[in-house]
Amino acid sequence: MDLGSDAGAVARRLERRKDGRDLLAALAVALFAFFVLVVSTTLAAPGPVLAKGELPAEVAALVGAATLVVLIGTRILAGDRRDDAELARLGLGNWLPEAGRADFEDDLAGLRARGRRSLFIAGVWVWALAGCAALSGANSGGAEAETGTEALATVVTVADARVGVEYRVDGVSRTAQLTPEPGATHSVGQVVSVVYDPARPQDVRFAAGREESSSPIPLLAVLTGIAYVVLRITVVQALHCRRLDRAVRRTGWRRAAVTVTRGAGRNRRNLLDFEVRYRDGSSITLNGTERTRHAAALAERPDRLVWIGGWGPDMVVLFPAGAVGERPHAMSACAPGTRRD
Repeated sequence: MDLGSDAGAVARRLERRKDGRDLLAALAVALFAFFVLVVSTTLAAPGPVLAKGELPAEVAALVGAATLVVLIGTRILAGDRRDDAELARLGLGNWLPEAGRADFEDDLAGLRARGRRSLFIAGVWVWALAGCAALSGANSGGAEAETGTEALATVVTVADARVGVEYRVDGVSRTAQLTPEPGATHSVGQVVSVVYDPARPQDVRFAAGREESSSPIPLLAVLTGIAYVVLRITVVQALHCRRLDRAVRRTGWRRAAVTVTRGAGRNRRNLLDFEVRYRDGSSITLNGTERTRHAAALAERPDRLVWIGGWGPDMVVLFPAGAVGERPHAMSACAPGTRRD
């Protein structure tokens, strides 16, 4: 699909399209995390709590969510290749000078480490939330923790802190005197749940109130919300770092002088803008896409020596070692317009 010939407009369209794919990927991973929590809760709950076909259905949903993540990841890779082809059609000269290319290895170590760290954090959160859900399921047992056969009984007497109940075992009516739980109240004619040992039907006790046990659904909702926020940040950041690394590998670096300023407008007041001047006299304005604690140090001196790589929405400003620390410092940026000769 031809997106047009205006390089700046095409770059902005591609950036919006990439943001949509990243959001879809984060939603898919959050959906997968939700089913991990549901299955973990089900498997961790003690006792015979699974309805017929419940576990296969949950496992199928988990596999389906994982398949969705794989499919979306495949579409992201295909979309990135299409975007690269579209930008290549427009030509690198829209963002970088043709001459003066340089390639060196110690370039994006910080961004690559950030991408790996994001993926690691995402994986840790998924399994940590699964562990929390499993503990919730294990601790919400109530009647599920009971051993034996559960049956319904009718209260026939209430006297002297003892409750007489009548229940049936294999069609035979039985009675027993039980001690109620502290604070529990019973009345004659009330239907209650009891648990008895099939081998010794006379051994009977009140069943722990299943309706009183805490439901894991509210916890699952909270954990899923946390998972979405964390995965939205970490997955999108990892994908963005991957695109930056690929773009710079394709274009190499161009030497330039940059003046760093605070972003204009309320939405960009915590971000940086870069006025870039290349060695051939051309220039370009870049918008930073990330906050940095080094903003004051970077903005204190104009015409700072840097290296510029990438294209369109995936550009990088690389400050040499000594600018803000002992190692080179790479910052992501996007180009709202094209290079000015």
